[in-house]
Amino acid sequence: MRAESGTDSTFATVFYEFDGCDDDVTVLQPSFQEMTVATCYAGRSVPVMHDPRPLTGEPLALDLVDTVWVDDTGDRQDLFTDRDLRSAWLARWGLPNTAGRAAASHLAEARDAIRGVLERRGDPAAAAALDAVLARGRLRLSFAGDKLEETLEAPAAWQPAWRAARDLGRLLSQRPDRVKRCANPDCVLWFEDTTRSNTRRWCSMTGGCGSRLKARRHAASARRG
Repeated sequence: MRAESGTDSTFATVFYEFDGCDDDVTVLQPSFQEMTVATCYAGRSVPVMHDPRPLTGEPLALDLVDTVWVDDTGDRQDLFTDRDLRSAWLARWGLPNTAGRAAASHLAEARDAIRGVLERRGDPAAAAALDAVLARGRLRLSFAGDKLEETLEAPAAWQPAWRAARDLGRLLSQRPDRVKRCANPDCVLWFEDTTRSNTRRWCSMTGGCGSRLKARRHAASARRG
C-alpha cells in the first residue's frame, strides 16, 4: 500500500494504493483521527472511517467473528449492517469488494459457521456448516520459477468468506489452545492469545471487559467493607 498526504485545517488528504485495487483511491482523513480504516472505492473520494469495534487486529477468521459485539448498553452490534463499514473491513484485509449483497450474505454465513466451530468444537453439525463454505472454492497449486504458488479459484462473491474459513483452519491446526473467547460471559469477542504465558483472559484490559469487571469487583469489595 502506498500513501501520500497533504493537510489543510480540517482534513489530511491521503492517497492509498491497495493490493487488489486497479486505481489509487483518494481518501479524506480527519487529521485528529488516530485509528482509521480506509475504504477501497476505485475512482471515488470517500471519508476514512473509524472502526467502532472494541477489539480489532485479530487474525482474519477471528476478526470476522468480531464484527459482531455487545456494546456498553448490552445491545448487540453488527459492523456489516453499514455498507461502508463492511467495505472498509474488506479493504483492510485486501479482499474483493465487487459482489455487493451476495458477498455480504456469504460473509454472514461464514461468520456464523466460524462462530459455530469455535463455540462447539468437535460438533459435526458445526464442522459441516464450515465445510459448506470451504466447498465454494479451492486452491490451485502451480510452480513458478523456484517457488510454489497458490491461487484461489472461487467466485468473487465467495472469496472473502472462503479465506476467513480457511484461516480458522490454520489457527486451530497450529495453536488451538491460543484461540479464546473473552472471559466476560456477556462478551462475544474472540482473540488469539499471543502472550508468552498463554494467560490472557479478556478481549481488552484498557477500557474493555477486563477493566470493567475489575472495577466491579473492586466496587463490590468496597461495599462489603
